[in-house]
Amino acid sequence: MEKIQKRKTEHVSYGLIRARRKTMALKVSEDGTVTVRIPYGVRPEEADRFVEAHVDWIRKRIAECRERAAARTGNGKPGSGWQRSCF
Repeated sequence: MEKIQKRKTEHVSYGLIRARRKTMALKVSEDGTVTVRIPYGVRPEEADRFVEAHVDWIRKRIAECRERAAARTGNGKPGSGWQRSCF
């Protein structure tokens, strides 16, 4: 199971996962949760800078996820309870 470290930048709270990979990746889940996967050799501060550099993209995706959830359920909340990646 993946260990998720909770982190917060000036604008975004996110979960940090170290993984066997070569690049960093951002994911916005249907419920608006932001997750960043980083290679083992990357410092968490670099992930913070990566997140801050993509704040506008993150906010846009969260807004789109909320719109989709509202269209599905009619109340603005995700309707299923299970997490699905929005982007």
